Amino acid sequence: MSQHPILKSLRVKLSKEAYVNAERMFADAKLFIETVVKIKDKKTKRLIPFKLNEEQEELLRALLTYNRIIIYKSRQIGISTLLRAYAFWKSYTSVHPIHCIVMGTHSANLRTMWGITKTIHDGLPTFLQRKLSKYNESELIYEDTKAMLSVWTAGSRFGTRGTEASFVHLTEFAFYENQSEV
Repeated sequence: MSQHPILKSLRVKLSKEAYVNAERMFADAKLFIETVVKIKDKKTKRLIPFKLNEEQEELLRALLTYNRIIIYKSRQIGISTLLRAYAFWKSYTSVHPIHCIVMGTHSANLRTMWGITKTIHDGLPTFLQRKLSKYNESELIYEDTKAMLSVWTAGSRFGTRGTEASFVHLTEFAFYENQSEV
């Protein structure tokens, strides 16, 4: 039975049916997000399954279809949460050393973005938690693939030079001082 390399690295003994379901989940962003990603409920502050709303489903389809997306949106509809979950899925399921970045202008905003990533990672079922070579307040790097998630401050001049990223979320881009340098 062929299996996803990440499943092999987890050293989990699953039935044939469970492997097939896990491989489907690894290949399908929506299935992965709605099956294993947990988010904090704004009212109760408890972890709940992430069920996509209509706007999030539309954005996820666009993320899976297009290379570049500009989002004009109202606040508090869950777009940043979806972008963090998508970046997490992308890096978690990649067998390559990809880099997913969220960049913003304010450290408070970036702490919020990183908090979402941390909640997603820490909320994974124990058997899906992979070994990390780095996990701090701004980076998560998987030991086996070197795939990484990180947060960066846009105020750092030339901060993105020499960096190759597979996915970048530029939050609050309208407020970047050096937009042409990003």
